Amino acid sequence: MVFMVFKEGVGELNAVFKFTVDDFDYNIFVSSDTDIKCFKCGQTGHLAWACPERQSDPGVSERPGRNAAAEGPGAAAAPDLTESEPQAQPAAQKPTGATPAPEKPRTAEPDRKKPWSTEKSSVGSGAVLEPPALTEAGTEVQGDRMETPDTTPVQGDGGDVDMVDEPVFKVQNKRKKQGKGRGKNQARKETKVEEGESDSDDRVSDSVLTLDSQEEQINVVYSAEDIKEFLRNTKWQKNVALEEFFPDRKHFIHDVKFFRREGAFLHVEIFRLKKLITRYTLNVTRDIVRSLKALEIEIVELQRLEATGDRGHIEALKSKKAKMNDLLDITAQGALVHSRFKSAAEMDAPSKFFFRLEQKNGQKRFIHAVRTESGDLLSESTEIRKQTVRFYSKLYSSEWSGAQVVEDSFLVGLPKLSERAARELDRELSLEELHEALQRMENGRASGIDGLPAEFYKAFWAVIGQEVLDVLRDSIRRGELPLSCRRAVLILLTKKGDLTHLKNWRPVSLLCTDYKLLSKALASRLTKVMERLIHQDQTYCVPDRSIFDNVYLIRDILDVSRLLGLKTGLIFLDQEKAFDRVEHEYLWKVLETFGFNPGFIAMVRVLYCEIESVLKVNGGLCAPFRVYRGIRQGCSLSGMLYSLAIEPLLNKLRSFLSGFNIPHANASVYLSAYADDLVVMINTQEDVIVLTAILNDFQILFSAKVNWTKSEAILVGEWGGGQPSLPGGLAWKRGGFKYLGVYLGTNEFLNKNWEGSVEHVKGRLSRWKRLVPKMSYRGRTLVINNLAASSLWHKLACVDPPPNLLANIQALLVDFFWDGLHWIPQSVLHLPKEEGGQGLVQLSSRAAAFRLQFIQRLITGPRDLV
Repeated sequence: MVFMVFKEGVGELNAVFKFTVDDFDYNIFVSSDTDIKCFKCGQTGHLAWACPERQSDPGVSERPGRNAAAEGPGAAAAPDLTESEPQAQPAAQKPTGATPAPEKPRTAEPDRKKPWSTEKSSVGSGAVLEPPALTEAGTEVQGDRMETPDTTPVQGDGGDVDMVDEPVFKVQNKRKKQGKGRGKNQARKETKVEEGESDSDDRVSDSVLTLDSQEEQINVVYSAEDIKEFLRNTKWQKNVALEEFFPDRKHFIHDVKFFRREGAFLHVEIFRLKKLITRYTLNVTRDIVRSLKALEIEIVELQRLEATGDRGHIEALKSKKAKMNDLLDITAQGALVHSRFKSAAEMDAPSKFFFRLEQKNGQKRFIHAVRTESGDLLSESTEIRKQTVRFYSKLYSSEWSGAQVVEDSFLVGLPKLSERAARELDRELSLEELHEALQRMENGRASGIDGLPAEFYKAFWAVIGQEVLDVLRDSIRRGELPLSCRRAVLILLTKKGDLTHLKNWRPVSLLCTDYKLLSKALASRLTKVMERLIHQDQTYCVPDRSIFDNVYLIRDILDVSRLLGLKTGLIFLDQEKAFDRVEHEYLWKVLETFGFNPGFIAMVRVLYCEIESVLKVNGGLCAPFRVYRGIRQGCSLSGMLYSLAIEPLLNKLRSFLSGFNIPHANASVYLSAYADDLVVMINTQEDVIVLTAILNDFQILFSAKVNWTKSEAILVGEWGGGQPSLPGGLAWKRGGFKYLGVYLGTNEFLNKNWEGSVEHVKGRLSRWKRLVPKMSYRGRTLVINNLAASSLWHKLACVDPPPNLLANIQALLVDFFWDGLHWIPQSVLHLPKEEGGQGLVQLSSRAAAFRLQFIQRLITGPRDLV
């Protein structure tokens, strides 16, 4: 197949010849541009078919349709495009001694159809495409391109030469522009010219018109002639709406991809179609964003009306949530589709790019409306920012009262550090500590307000390390960090509930790297003594303790109470903004009570001295405001500081509550705590009264508030003397509740953990289904192990699944891995890669491993492990 392209006003010919000889493909590129080298001898000034070396070769035939004596470099460099005789198809080179085949004269065929003039869906149904009509010169000219029609195969000693009917695109070449008033040298500047490219905004990826494997099975709806007619009619129009001409827009895009692959479009037409489809997809994305915004506002209103119990409101809420999930799935799937153009190394390795492919749109971080204290709804961007700043300025304002009597009642009976351990924490900051802290920092994390990430410090630590140490030591002596360290960017993450209430957003601080270096170095010191100071029932940020310890404890208490018929009450306390309400003055007193030396306390205090926050709302930064209380979530010390701050409350509860007791056992269990997730065990009405009084007193010191409406209370066993009354309108429930992400209680509640598990795994795999043919087995294993099966680990480690559930999910995983074609036994897939397998996870084995880990921890763990 031959494509010839003529540029107006320039004596330049580009030709691309494609031949197939004995199943081998040959491409010949020729041009009249004198800067293009000959493919035969490597010299400039002539084309390949007019090369002197080729002329001197007796085994090469003359150029068909021309007098060999008239050929030469001059004739080749300036072909006559106005001659009326047909342009002949160049013949393939023959072996030495071959006789050229006689050339057949061509005649114009004006009545023949063009390749795209078939009926609708004819190409898709196997119709034969006929060659285009010829002009007087034997070629078809349309726009800025001339095509030479196909010829019959040329017979020769080398076998049949078939002209392959494939689209051939113009090769980029250099064009000389003539300048004005800049001299001869500047007048002959060479610039790259890409056909159809006007400016940077018009550059579109060739992947827009790539047909994937799933689209191969779709039938053609629109013909190529329909599409070309549309392009001709809208050539000079702007902002063309595809839906006005092609109602079935998805089939239109598919048909464009199909006919483009068949070579039915010119280059200019392909470029216009790319731009139209790209603009269409951008408009669709905008429509999705608008729809998500409208749905969020409607869901917020329906959530408020759901409390009325109206069945219509409840059904409407479910419908709106389903629509939102569908839109979010579309955005997530779009990211996966675009990801197939990444390198194979990124697709087959556990890189951040790979695991972020499935993350949904950041739409959930956008605040569409907020409510004031009086209940008014604000939707204007400026009003939202002002109200958000007011809310968090008030939240971080101190309410410290300093009641000495209450303070003394809590800060007694706490464990103390030894003098040796206190001196170890008190030593001066060293360069080795900072370097070790820097090496433990993860790359790719968000930087603070100065914009310098951890990678910058790692790259230039040899140069700036000592300077950073000197700055931090000087700051500790002065008791104040530089302004960039004291000021944090506060981003908001969603929690459960009505998102128009700002209390349902979680603030996270983005801190500068030098601030994090100091906090990480201090956290490394504090980690070594946390186990001595924090009781066993608090597991948050304490080495060798796990969140599973809390889940196992509550699970076993519920099971033992039912088995032995013990009456037990469990109250789950929901603390409102617990991290943000820690009073700084109270925290320094707690550290002093635990036995920390003034030097270490001064190092911690410098992290919270004169600090400020800058809220980031809907992509913009607000004015900074002062922070007088709260622990920064994002600081390496924050978790341990919170565990130390709440320990006085937990210590007093252990001292005054009767707790959960097993007959003939010496140990009693009073509570279970994981950070601010607190479960208290009670037995009598007196326990409820004591609990309420202690919480009220602690609020004076800690400014903590218990949200009784979100708290839960579970009753187990027979209470013959009547149920204890609860404060704040809290009511007793039976059966179970959800604790730390796991449903605990009766079998009915346990089965809730696995509702929709198969559909959830199937949904995750379906997002990757269209990429499976392009992924290696290593990439498929990563999707299965790290994105699909991993969603089961937390619940699988705590409770047993129903029969056959794991087998059904395992079948889905294996089928996804093989893409429906199973080549080797499944048992081989589970072997490590070094042993000939693929390392595919086996769910039943993983469940057994979780049980063995629990037994091992129970046997070899701390002596007071319950």
